[in-house]
Amino acid sequence: MKLKEGMYVRTKKGIGRVTEYTKHESWGYIVKVLGQYSCYTHTSNGELSDVIKASYNLIDLIEVGDYVNGKEVTEIMKDEKGNVTDVLFTEEVESQSYSLLPIKDIVTKEQFNSVKYEVE
Repeated sequence: MKLKEGMYVRTKKGIGRVTEYTKHESWGYIVKVLGQYSCYTHTSNGELSDVIKASYNLIDLIEVGDYVNGKEVTEIMKDEKGNVTDVLFTEEVESQSYSLLPIKDIVTKEQFNSVKYEVE
């Protein structure tokens, strides 16, 4: 998937935003990602191997099981074109759609699972 500056990316390590994307004559592409997932790397083809999804819209990267603003996402509604139309949470926020609810923080299910401690 072709990355561009300003895109959000989802990886197994978290979500970040591409803040630098330039082509260098000797090193190939220079890609800098900042956020929950941060990296600074050189790549020959302009792609990062660990990127699962990339989008200019942060809402497109949310998956069931993620936590948005401290609430677990239980369902994602999409239209016929695949665009996200609504996100449902375990504790419904007065039936507001995601567009009325600004995203302040996201914890991906992968991040959550990597730090949880299960009592046997």
